[in-house]
Amino acid sequence: TKAFWLIGITAVLSILVSSTVGFSMVPYLRDSADISTAQAAGVLSLSTFLSLTNLGWAYFADKFTPRRLLIFSLMATGAMIIYLQTVDSLLTAYIFGLAWGTFSGTVGVLEQMMLAQYFGRTSFGTITALLSPLQMGALGLGPFLGAFVHDATGSYNELFISMSGLYIVGAFLIFKVRSPGRRHSG
Repeated sequence: TKAFWLIGITAVLSILVSSTVGFSMVPYLRDSADISTAQAAGVLSLSTFLSLTNLGWAYFADKFTPRRLLIFSLMATGAMIIYLQTVDSLLTAYIFGLAWGTFSGTVGVLEQMMLAQYFGRTSFGTITALLSPLQMGALGLGPFLGAFVHDATGSYNELFISMSGLYIVGAFLIFKVRSPGRRHSG
């Protein structure tokens, strides 16, 4: 269905962006914010730890729908990538880490919630099996893409602008998603 493809494309794009930015974060912060590698790794570790905020996002998804929260989260995460380009100190790096971890970590969970809500438990395994190879390919492509663009341009600016744009595209795709109709929950 159209809903499957819109959610699926967003899932692949979001994991590509997440892995590209995550892989590039430490060298970018070290070079651009003039902080040590250990401090930059601390920012990455903090943002990874904040995946615990998924518990709160799940609660709010029951109140506001996963679709609405996913649109918000994709937009916020895209904005965080733009903010990353202004990071110039350890403090602003940690502010980025807090926001990045809070928003980016929930994108995949909200996508999965939408798939379950729209297609039910009886189709969830098949859908996950169809999307997983594409997502794993995007996960592996992200670090290569980040290194390639940085080496080709000598900068992370074009990379981060395009990655932010992909999150905005994902938000637009999710905005276009309409429920394919009532499904049995299995």
